[in-house]
Amino acid sequence: RGQIICAVIHLAEGYTPSYELTKELQNYVKVNTAPYKYPRAIIYAKELPKTTSGKIIRHDILKQIEINPVKEKSCGAIIYKYENGGLRFLISKHKQGHYSFTKGHVENNETEVETALREIKEETNLEVKLDTGFREINTYSPRLGSIKDVIYFIATPTTDEWKVQEHEIIEALWLSYEDSIK
Repeated sequence: RGQIICAVIHLAEGYTPSYELTKELQNYVKVNTAPYKYPRAIIYAKELPKTTSGKIIRHDILKQIEINPVKEKSCGAIIYKYENGGLRFLISKHKQGHYSFTKGHVENNETEVETALREIKEETNLEVKLDTGFREINTYSPRLGSIKDVIYFIATPTTDEWKVQEHEIIEALWLSYEDSIK
């Protein structure tokens, strides 16, 4: 993604920022507008900076974002199989132009394992055996004001029938280790 929808929210008294509240607000927008319109990032501001006439000063909000980054969490798997005597890894090419292992955002009260299995099914239609003994965290900043943790497990397909999620992925490729790191 190049840009995302971000909501900056000033909470009323009695409310405190939480992961559960963030998910509740995101789900509310999905249900009452359209699923693609929900804010991927929600920032809770102690106050909204305003001019003397009451207009919100957006550049001051951006400064708050830099100081208090939004935490995101995704889960997925490095899916591999042995084919023609060699090890192959499933790599997806996304419509935004990047390549990645299968992963996606945690939804509602899902566990990391539930998220990984759901995302694998949604993006590839594969049934897999997930090895939770391997758990690797990749932390990075995909954009200003955001820190993302991606939890990767490893998995092997238990079926050969797979189909990519066309609205998000252009193609999925089984690549050798050497080709997958290029």
